[in-house]
Amino acid sequence: MTGTIGMVATMTHVSVRTLHYYDTIDLLNPSFETASGKRLYEDGDLEVHSA
Repeated sequence: MTGTIGMVATMTHVSVRTLHYYDTIDLLNPSFETASGKRLYEDGDLEVHSA
């Protein structure tokens, strides 16, 4: 599944702003970024941090 940052925020109970911060500090980076700057995450992006 590929999900937007909003979907990931809802699923993980973490704010969009926090996910943006995690991306900035290279803690959790999206798999893709669209031409318009939308961050897209795949399941594998979250599995690494769900241990």
